[in-house]
This record gives sequence, C-alpha cells and structure tokens, in this order.
Amino acid sequence: MSRKGRENKYFHIGKNRPKNDNKLTPLKGEPNTNLDTYHKESGKLHSRRKFGQDGSAVKDMDVADKHRPADHAHDFDGAVRSKSARPLTKKERKEMEKAKKKRRFWK
Repeated sequence: MSRKGRENKYFHIGKNRPKNDNKLTPLKGEPNTNLDTYHKESGKLHSRRKFGQDGSAVKDMDVADKHRPADHAHDFDGAVRSKSARPLTKKERKEMEKAKKKRRFWK
C-alpha cells in the first residue's frame, strides 16, 4: 500500500531529520549522531536510530509496543536491518531511559 495520502503518525527530531516526515527514517546521516522518532499524538519516544563513524545506520533501538513487551534493538548488516530483535544492553537501556525523559512535548 502506498504511503501517499496517508498521514504519518510519527515525527523526527535530530540532525538527520528528513525534509518530509512522511518519508521513512534515512539509512545515511551525519556521523556519530542519533535520530529520534516520536509519536505525534502522545509525544512519547518511539525509536532511536544511531549512525556510525561513516554516517551509515548502525542500530535501531525501539520502545516496547503491543508486539514486543520490552525495549529492544535491531543491528544493521550493511544497509539491511536485522529482523530479529535482541534485548538492550545495560548501556543502551540507560541511553533509552535518558532519551525518554529528555523531551516531553505534551506533558
């Protein structure tokens, strides 16, 4: 199904923000940065994409949702995101908790 004409329920914050929020999260960005995606209705963090030293996506860290009960991460192999999710490491968990508290748009 085409995304054209459908309102996207997320918005991006960070240096690598796409010009049009209806586009998917980019695979290339500024080296050693993050791109946070928030839910438009609640203002809560949805996911964080980390970019490596060469500017390509290294990992996605997603917040728990109805499909997965715990926060989890997906690693990238080149330009392909792994379908299997793994639990967050202690360092990643701290980073996600800090990101969740960082911005409160509606509360």
